Amino acid sequence: MQSSWPSGAGFEPRQLDDRQQHQQMQAALPQQQHPLQQHLQQQHLMQQQQQQQQQQQQQQQQQQQQQQGRLQHQQQTPHQNPQQQQQQQQQQQQQQQQWRPRQQTLSPFGQNSDQQRVHPVPLRPNTLHGDMPLSGGFAPLYNTQRDFQPPQLQTYASPQQPYGGPQHGFQPSWQDDGPMAHIDHSLQGPLAPSFASQPPHPAQGSAPPPPLHPYGGLPALNHLGSAGLGDEPTAPMQEGGDRLRAVRELPEVFQPLFSFRYFNLVQSECFDAVHGSDASMVVAAPTGSGKTGVMELALLRLWGKRLDAEGQLQPPQGRTKAVYLAPIRQAARASRILGALPLVGILKLHERMRALVQERHLDWSARFGPLGLSVVELSGDSDPEPRELEGADLICTTPEKFDQTSRTAKEAGSAGFLGDISLLLIDEVHLLHEAGRGACLEAGTVCRLKMLAGLPEMAGAPVTSVRCLAVSATVPNAADIGAWVGAPPGMVRVYGEELRPVKLTTHVKGYAPAKNDFLFERRLSDQVFGVVAEHSKGRPALVFCSSRTSTTDTAQAIAKEAQQRRGGPGGTGSGGAFVRGAAQQQRLQQAAAATKNKALQAVLPWGVAFHNAAMEGDDRALVEGLFREAAVMVLCTTSTLAMGVNLPAHLVVVKGTRRYVGGRDSGPGEAPGYAEYARHEVLQMVGRAGRPQFDTEGVAVIMTQRSTAARYGQLAAGQEEVESCLLESVAEHVNAEVVLGTVRDVSMAIAWLKTTFLYVRIRKNPGRYGLVLPPGTPQSEVDRLLRDRLVLENVSTLVKHALMTTDDESFELKPTEAGRLMARHFVRLPTMVTFVTLPRASSSMAALIGALARADEYKGIMLRRTEKKLLNTINHRPYAEGGCRFPVLDPAAGSGGNGGAPRKVLARIQRPDEKIQILVNEALSDRQGQGPGEALDYSLRQEQDQLLRVGQRLLRCMAKLFASDGRLAAAGNAVLLGRALRQRVWEDSGQQCRQLPNVGRLIGHKLQSAGFGTLAQLLAADPRRVELAAQRAYPFGATLQADARALLPPATRLRLRQLSGQSGGPAECELTLTRLDAAGAADADGEGDVGGIAAASGTADAAATLLVGCPGSDALLLHRNVRLGSFQSPLQV
Repeated sequence: MQSSWPSGAGFEPRQLDDRQQHQQMQAALPQQQHPLQQHLQQQHLMQQQQQQQQQQQQQQQQQQQQQQGRLQHQQQTPHQNPQQQQQQQQQQQQQQQQWRPRQQTLSPFGQNSDQQRVHPVPLRPNTLHGDMPLSGGFAPLYNTQRDFQPPQLQTYASPQQPYGGPQHGFQPSWQDDGPMAHIDHSLQGPLAPSFASQPPHPAQGSAPPPPLHPYGGLPALNHLGSAGLGDEPTAPMQEGGDRLRAVRELPEVFQPLFSFRYFNLVQSECFDAVHGSDASMVVAAPTGSGKTGVMELALLRLWGKRLDAEGQLQPPQGRTKAVYLAPIRQAARASRILGALPLVGILKLHERMRALVQERHLDWSARFGPLGLSVVELSGDSDPEPRELEGADLICTTPEKFDQTSRTAKEAGSAGFLGDISLLLIDEVHLLHEAGRGACLEAGTVCRLKMLAGLPEMAGAPVTSVRCLAVSATVPNAADIGAWVGAPPGMVRVYGEELRPVKLTTHVKGYAPAKNDFLFERRLSDQVFGVVAEHSKGRPALVFCSSRTSTTDTAQAIAKEAQQRRGGPGGTGSGGAFVRGAAQQQRLQQAAAATKNKALQAVLPWGVAFHNAAMEGDDRALVEGLFREAAVMVLCTTSTLAMGVNLPAHLVVVKGTRRYVGGRDSGPGEAPGYAEYARHEVLQMVGRAGRPQFDTEGVAVIMTQRSTAARYGQLAAGQEEVESCLLESVAEHVNAEVVLGTVRDVSMAIAWLKTTFLYVRIRKNPGRYGLVLPPGTPQSEVDRLLRDRLVLENVSTLVKHALMTTDDESFELKPTEAGRLMARHFVRLPTMVTFVTLPRASSSMAALIGALARADEYKGIMLRRTEKKLLNTINHRPYAEGGCRFPVLDPAAGSGGNGGAPRKVLARIQRPDEKIQILVNEALSDRQGQGPGEALDYSLRQEQDQLLRVGQRLLRCMAKLFASDGRLAAAGNAVLLGRALRQRVWEDSGQQCRQLPNVGRLIGHKLQSAGFGTLAQLLAADPRRVELAAQRAYPFGATLQADARALLPPATRLRLRQLSGQSGGPAECELTLTRLDAAGAADADGEGDVGGIAAASGTADAAATLLVGCPGSDALLLHRNVRLGSFQSPLQV
């Protein structure tokens, strides 16, 4: 007889997708089973056989006891007539039926499903072991995995057992063989739900476990009968006697939003606080514990105020908004759901963050949209119109995008949506400590909304009572975060690592220091194999190294040791310690033959590989696939992988916690050299161990020096406090608030400082921020020092460089045009100072490239020793041969001006800014190809892409700054250089065709040699001749010409006519810009034309910058932006 277990209850569609993906990945594994899988299967079969034998023995014993009882009963009872005997036998059969144990092996994915089984893992404290024992979490209550024995639950069905009260959490429809019933879950650990005591007559049976909760690994406990049969049961009890909250407690219109019937432990405990009040709140709990559901309860609290008398929702239509700020650490989960696995690399972080925003937007649009609610995505991929923001009820965005949008909202005329914000949801607020991004989250969102709420013009607006709900991982100073967001002490909820869905054990191993960091890292390379052999248990392992070179060296060391230890841990003796069969060995040999990387070819046959940003994309994809297949068992990589591709790993080894930081990477007053990893980098690396969808447990080993072992022990245990990173960018954010109008004088700047998390932390830990105070310093003195150092000094710096103005009477703060440009384009203060102090004589293209290379935004680019030879070769190559148009010159070899000797090219570059200048020139050159040893590796190409992308933004700011100062030459060169960086070709290049898709340097050179290099020449040519010159098949020529027309704007004529004035004196002129049609374009020459006519015509409505000035005096007379496809023609000025 089957139970009325609801098939598939408690799962949302996205979880089913995760299971299907997991099954597909499992099916894609090699047919030869892992020794661990074989061992587990054998154990499972043995357990099944033992259980069957025990059940048979129990049944035989029961039958013997029943027969003995009947014999005794017949001897003791008088003779009965046949009718009485028949009635008695029927009663005995009914009683036996009531006590018969039921054999059920059901799955929450469906009845009698063998596709996936759910097994319990005992919750137990982590044992201490290793050089630095550390407990990093607890096992999950349930996890999905194949080939494990499902949990055994004790089921009782006794008509004599009375219904035990509300704590049963039970419904009569669960069983139909008795009037009342009782169920007890034999869960192990402190999180086991509390049920009534056991009845006196147990009958061993098997029943399905609770389904997983859609927001994490905790049980939803929503299996308590079928809907509509009997009254709604009382919710189960969680530990401590608190009742799990039911979805039916929400307004009826919101109940269909959830596919389960009961909230999990964290959500139930927070239910009244988050859904029953409007106070700000902080929830700190491990990943997977249901924090997304808590945020959804806050949304329903906001929208529940719009219910009418009939309980129907009246959408606010943007009058009250909620803003969700996406984190970055969960981007791998977003990539899985969206079906994308982005390439690793720091330059891809913004793309993965946008992917998570898209995930939230898609999920909530599908669920909240039918209620008439508008969910809008605001990210780099989606930039909605102002009216869309005005009408949005929920905005899904990132801290950076919200900061950018709110900074420019006043100028764009869309600042109204800021006043409508009633709820701010911050996901993973502990990322406040991340440099750059943490400052945007801190100052660009929470602090900005606080300041907006205090403006007189915002009186009565929803933002004046904005509620902030911040969720984070478990941190020791969650109370500080609560104080920052304005949460009362009772609204700060902290949950421990016992809620982690996957058990994680972290070991910190301390080693004796060497003479220097380089030798220490070399020493660790000899220890890694032993660490992997000790902790991997024959499962995949990730080894994080501090540099790209270290990944190769470490992989070679591990492969050498594995080769020497044939038949090592789990090995078969034929292919080394990490090769366990002929199929795996054949797969590795095929992969080694497929790559051209000699170092990778050498290590792959031994089940070892490396992965870094300097590798070609095909090699990286090959290594990722091999690791997913478990063909490669040990992968050595850099820390950037922790933020990128989602790869399964049972073991994570952090090989060393220090890496080399160049002079431009070091902090203020710090010398170049080795520095410790940032906090979030270590957590991201350790978090790769034991991924929930791949493993049931994980192990992380941090290899560090003995002096730092204690620090990383505290970090891994969640005992390191979250700090602010706003200190280094206070000036930039003060300037942004002055431009926006939320800070209008010095007193408001001081008030702004008190809204920051920096203010909260610096009062508690002043030494962390460089504030040395004697013991017993009164708080008023601390506030005075903070005012002087953080506000007055930064305001003075901004005023000194003409980025804002003030007066000595009212201390009013007003932005200048330079300050507005700095805020609008997110330019750092040191970079803006470089721009505003650039002398008028330094207006040439070469001078602008030099100023761009010194930008503070490029401080992450450093000059490596292995790059110097190649960069010096490019710098010395003549421009006619595809070299640098503006090479790096030797400053000590003369000025080269006023008839002096030309300056010489610098013999050897020594600084990162010189490297940047060379990479800019190389990107724009017309070089045909690259000889042996002259090609940029992947790392250099990646850095080149970064500096070109950031350079476009900086040059837009630079061009507008010089135009506002009336500097013709500097503004014109900045416009031309910015366009060159955007199109990756010089403005007068003979290979303009390289701007088109599928045209690189090789095809560009072929087209140039055939006379089709410029866009005008290409459009005038026969498509077949273009294909012949490019050596490409039909219809390459026609496609190329269509792309050229889509790129080009319509043809235009620019004419300047003098109206009055004399030579040497002032003159009055008239400028006419006319858009021409195809017929008018033939009349190319006209009296007074300036620069003639655009020789080719297209269809693009391209933006153009119109500059008019006097070259002799370097005076700019006119600066205007026009769209060539839509301006009112003719345009006369």
